[in-house]
Amino acid sequence: MNEKRMGMTSLHSAVATTAIAAAMAAAWFILGRRRAALRKPSPAPKPDRRTSYFLSGVMGGSGGGGASLAGIAVESQDYRALMRGAILAADPSATIVDPAIVVPAMAPGLHPPSTPEVEWWSADVCVRQAFEACVDLAARSDVIVSYLPTASMGSAVELHAARQAGRLVLVVAPGKMRGNWVVRSYADHVFEDVRALEVWLLERAGGSGAGGSGPGAWQAS
Repeated sequence: MNEKRMGMTSLHSAVATTAIAAAMAAAWFILGRRRAALRKPSPAPKPDRRTSYFLSGVMGGSGGGGASLAGIAVESQDYRALMRGAILAADPSATIVDPAIVVPAMAPGLHPPSTPEVEWWSADVCVRQAFEACVDLAARSDVIVSYLPTASMGSAVELHAARQAGRLVLVVAPGKMRGNWVVRSYADHVFEDVRALEVWLLERAGGSGAGGSGPGAWQAS
């Protein structure tokens, strides 16, 4: 009887030992796979060779501008075409992000259908949504280019967001505006006019106008 019990005990012990060994082997196998997965580098993202440029600058000002943009009284926006031309001369493949295009495009969707344009911005929530969208785009773009012949509260917020996001900040600030504290605090480079901006961009692109070199070519220095 004792011999039978001893045999059963030995059998149970052998089974238990085998089970433990199998469990340990499985654990080591799983751990090994996890370690291998951790060691395996993640696939590198495909580089996007198109650099994005956000066009910042005076728009509504104090609300007394003689031009109109999506129902908003704005200062002359002629400078935007000049900045676009300067950028594309140096980087023909550039992606241009322009609030003067973005805001009118999103404005109808912020209001009930058939709302007259003159009433588009009567609600603060609509103004906030449009402005926050512009600030977010400034922070997401590779480069922000701002035209500031006069102070602009909206542009100051865009410059701050871009700086916080580590973007390259280029500012055209003629005359005394070069001494503006916002300009001095946030700009990586300051230019007297758009032509000077274009010359600098062309030099950074190698002078060929080939552009298309991607964000890496526009690191602040």
